Amino acid sequence: MAPKPSTNAASKAKSALPHPASTGDAEDTSTRKRRRNRNHDVFRSFIHKKMKQIDPETSISRGTVRMLSGISQLLVRRMARKMTALVRSKGIATLTAGAAFAALSELPGTMAPFTLEAARKSLTSYNASRETV
Repeated sequence: MAPKPSTNAASKAKSALPHPASTGDAEDTSTRKRRRNRNHDVFRSFIHKKMKQIDPETSISRGTVRMLSGISQLLVRRMARKMTALVRSKGIATLTAGAAFAALSELPGTMAPFTLEAARKSLTSYNASRETV
């Protein structure tokens, strides 16, 4: 069966009106908000800075940075999903450091020990800065 055509007069009248951007008025386009292009390479500058810290003479291609950024995003999403699952399974509303460490310990391969050590360092420095304030 073919769908019935809309008989709503208001929708027909609305579709017959020209779009505000198509009128060509300078006032209309200047008052409208423009969409900003989102940068999907979230870790791009971080990867580049760390690479220069490790070896200042080494260069890295854009494709490689894009690939490393994608891997980083994948790992962050995986950790976030695992942390969310742990919080929901415990029935609590706040993510604790213990749940975060439990999710980090389940990272693949040899990444888990290094990630846990970095997380412990950052947590220790954060707690130390809170105590001094």
